[in-house]
Amino acid sequence: MGSRRGGMLYAMMVLVLCSTILVRNYRLFRSHIYIEDGIYSMDVRVNDFLMELEGMESYLNSIYESPDLLMEFLKTGRKIVYKDFTLSYDSSYNRVDVHMISVLDRRINYYRSVLVTEDADQIVLVNKGV
Repeated sequence: MGSRRGGMLYAMMVLVLCSTILVRNYRLFRSHIYIEDGIYSMDVRVNDFLMELEGMESYLNSIYESPDLLMEFLKTGRKIVYKDFTLSYDSSYNRVDVHMISVLDRRINYYRSVLVTEDADQIVLVNKGV
């Protein structure tokens, strides 16, 4: 009788071990799927923001003649509203030759840092954050 009971105990331990391995592998597989979906959605959001930056550039170029005029306007504490975005002065990054602005995406309430540069008398916006 002792060997049969020991055999049943051994079989139960093997079944528990196999089930824990299966559960762990399933969770690991699902977590990779979630991570890949998250990375893909982040890529899509960044790409969409870069497309919106082009529209912001043309909008700002139609109003302001140079980045200096834009920065003078923003340094007074005023904000620019463009579609679902709010542009404001970001004082934490600015130096004499570097002009940074904060762009708030009001749809998802997310701030991004954007570098303001000039190219052939046109305002150029460069995304510096994710």
